[in-house]
Amino acid sequence: MNKKGARCTFALCFFGVLAVIFKFSPYATLANEEDETDIVIYHTNDMHGNVNSVWNDGKLARIGLDVIKSAKKNTPNSILIDAGDAIWGTQFAKHKKGLDIIDMMNAVGYDGMTVGNHEFEYGSDELLNCVRRANFPVVSANIYKNGDVFLEGINESNGESFIIERSGRRIGFFGITTEETKRIIVPSKLDGIEFRDEIETARLQIKKLKEQNVDLIVAIAHVGVDISSKTTSRDIAKNLSGIDIIIDGHSHTEFIGEENGTIISQTGIGLSNVGKITVKFTKNKPKIRASLISANDLGCMFQPDDTITKMYGNIYSEISPSLERIVGKISNNLYGGTYNGTNISRLTETSMGDFICDAMLRRGKKILKDTDFRDLPVVAFENGGAVRSTINSGYVKMDNIYSIFPLDNRLSVQIITPSILYRVLEQGVGKLISPKSSGEPFAGPFGGFPQVCGIKVEIDPTLEPYDYVKNTSGKRITKVTIVNPDGSSGRELFPDDNETRIAFLFNDHALYEYAAIKDEEIVMKDNCLYDIIADYMSELTYENDGEFSYPCSNNRIIINQDFFQNVFYSPEIVLKDKTGELSMATASVAVDGKDLGFYTSDEDAKIIVKDLASGAHTIKITHGGLSRELYVNNEVGMCSNTADFANDFDKDIISVSNLIGQIPYDITAKDEQLIKFARISYDELSEEQKSKILNYNKLQSAEEEIRVINGQNLPDRLISKLNHHSQLLMFMALFVFGTGIIVIFLIRRNKVKTNQNP
Repeated sequence: MNKKGARCTFALCFFGVLAVIFKFSPYATLANEEDETDIVIYHTNDMHGNVNSVWNDGKLARIGLDVIKSAKKNTPNSILIDAGDAIWGTQFAKHKKGLDIIDMMNAVGYDGMTVGNHEFEYGSDELLNCVRRANFPVVSANIYKNGDVFLEGINESNGESFIIERSGRRIGFFGITTEETKRIIVPSKLDGIEFRDEIETARLQIKKLKEQNVDLIVAIAHVGVDISSKTTSRDIAKNLSGIDIIIDGHSHTEFIGEENGTIISQTGIGLSNVGKITVKFTKNKPKIRASLISANDLGCMFQPDDTITKMYGNIYSEISPSLERIVGKISNNLYGGTYNGTNISRLTETSMGDFICDAMLRRGKKILKDTDFRDLPVVAFENGGAVRSTINSGYVKMDNIYSIFPLDNRLSVQIITPSILYRVLEQGVGKLISPKSSGEPFAGPFGGFPQVCGIKVEIDPTLEPYDYVKNTSGKRITKVTIVNPDGSSGRELFPDDNETRIAFLFNDHALYEYAAIKDEEIVMKDNCLYDIIADYMSELTYENDGEFSYPCSNNRIIINQDFFQNVFYSPEIVLKDKTGELSMATASVAVDGKDLGFYTSDEDAKIIVKDLASGAHTIKITHGGLSRELYVNNEVGMCSNTADFANDFDKDIISVSNLIGQIPYDITAKDEQLIKFARISYDELSEEQKSKILNYNKLQSAEEEIRVINGQNLPDRLISKLNHHSQLLMFMALFVFGTGIIVIFLIRRNKVKTNQNP
C-alpha cells in the first residue's frame, strides 16, 4: 500500500471510531433529541360560521378556511383541531343548518373537533346530522343522553376521544363541553341531553388514554377561561395532572398560559387568529411551544387554497342577494361584542347595546299602542352576550345586522313588576368583579350583563352579588329610574314593589337564562330582532337625509366609580395603511368630538393621546384624507388600538351599486325613501367613482317613476321622457324627415310623368 492509500485508510478508521464514540455518548443523545421532527397542532375555536378570508388592500384582515388549508398542507406532520362553536353563527352557516361548514372543514382536512354549546342551536338531531357528515371525529366526553355517551358510534367513534399518530408518536385527544350549555341553550333543543362535570370527566379520560400508551394528551375543551364561569379550563388543569395541552374555546379570549404544567391556548373569536402548538418529543417531557398567528402574519406565510375559496363562493352565491342588501348608513361606529379582544358588551354599557334597545323600544311602543298596555312604562332589555359584534361607520348591509344576531330571536313582551326587574338586573351584574386596587379594570365578563333603554341603572359591584345556585337576588343594583320620552329622569323604581306594572321587552332566548322571568307569561311576540334592527337602521337613515350618527354612550348603566376617581390614562394608537405601520406620520386627532390638533407618530408608529379621564372614549384619527374612529376604555382594560387607513374607494362603489340594485322595477310609493337614499349616496361619490356605477340609469328611471306617482303633470312627464330618450327621438326624427323627402320626391316624379302623358 502506498503512502496515500495508508493515509486514506487511517482517516476512514479514525472517523469511524469517532462516529461509534459519538453514537454512544450522552452528547449524541442530546443531538438526536433535537434533530427529531416537530409535530405541529394548528387549532381554531369559535368560528361561528365566519369561514371566508377577508382581504384589505392585499392584506389578510380575517383568516378564512382557504388560508388554513394552505397552512396545514404546507406544514409537515401537522394536525388541525377545532374547539367548538364552528357550525353556527352566520346566515352562511344557518343556510343548511351547519352542513356547509362541515363540508368545508372536510375539504380543509380537519383532524378532530369538540362540540361547542352553540352547536346545539339547530337542535340535537341536526347536530347529529352534522357529526355524521364529518370526515373527522367529533367528540365530547361529558355529553350524555339516556345514560350513553351522546356521540358514541357515529363515524366509528367512541364519542369521547381519538388518537392520531404522527412520526411514530401517539397523540390522544378528548373533548369536553361546558356545563353552561344547559343554561344557554333553549331546553327544547337539548331534548334530554345531560352535561356531566368537566373536571371528573377529564380525570377519567386521562386514565383511559394513558392505558392506550399515548405519548401526549390533549384536551379539546369548549370551556373557556372567564373567571365568571363555574368551571374554566384553568380549573381543569389546576385540579388534574396528566394533560399536556388544553386547546380551548367558548370565552372568545386570545389567551396563551400555563397552569400546573399544562399549556392552555385559545385564539379569540371568528378566526381572528389561528393557534399553532409545536411539540418536540424528547426522552423526557415533550417540549411544547404555543403561539397565536394573526391574520396579517398568516396571510404573509400562506396563500389561500383556490379550491376552498371557490367552494365558499359557490355556497355564498346562493344566499348573497339577501346578505348584501344595504339597510342604512351611519357616520360613526356602533361598538359591541368582542372588540379588540375584549367582550365589552359583557362588562359595560355599549353603543351597540343601546342602539339595539332603542330599536326594541320604538318597535315595542308601536305594537303596544292599540293594547291595554299602551300607557305602561316600557323597558327594553338585551343581555350583553347577545350583542355579538361592532358595526363600523359607512354603509350597513343586512349581513352586518345578522352578525349581531345569529339567533332567530324574536321581540317578546311581558308585563312585570319592579321587583322582578331588579332580580333580572341583579342576575346580569352578579358576576362583575371589582378592581382589587385603584385603576385596574373590571373583570368577569358575563353574557347576562344588561344593555337597556327606558331606564337608568346604578350599580355597586362591591355589594352582595346574586346567588346563581339558589337564584336569590343580590344588592348590587342601588337605583333604577324610569327615563321619560324627552330624556329626563322620571319616577324611581324600588326592589320591593310588586304592584307597579311595566311592559318589559326582551329577546325570547333570555326567557331561559333569567330565573325571575322564566315562568312569567309572554303577552306578545313580534318579529325577529335582526329585522327590527334593520328597519330601525333604515328609518334613522331616511330621517337624517341618508346618514345618521349615534352617541358612544347614553349613560344608562352607571357603575360605582370609586375605583377610578382621579384616574387618567394615555391610550396608544398605532397608525398603519396598506404599506404597513406608519412611523413619523402626521394625523389630526379628535376625542369625543373635540379636536385636539395634529399629532406625529413615533418610530413605533404610535400616537399617544395623553391624560384622558377614566372611562369610554371615541378617538377619531384623520390621515391622508381618510378618518378612522376607535374605542378605548381603561375600565375594561382597553388602552390601545390600531387605526388602519385602508382605502374605501372600491367599497363605496360596491355599496352604492348594490343600493341602486335594490330598487325594484315595479316602483310604488313606499320605495321613495330608498330612491332618495340611493340618490344622496350616488351624489356623494367622487366623479371617478361615479364613472364606475354601471346601473345609474336604473336610478334615473326610478326617480322619474316616483315623480309620476307623486302627481307630476303630463307635460313635465313628457319632457322628462324626452330628455331620457333624446338619442332615440333624434334617430326617429331623422327617419321621419328622410321618409318625407323620399315621399315628396316620388309624388313630384309621378306628377311629371302624368303631365308628359296626358
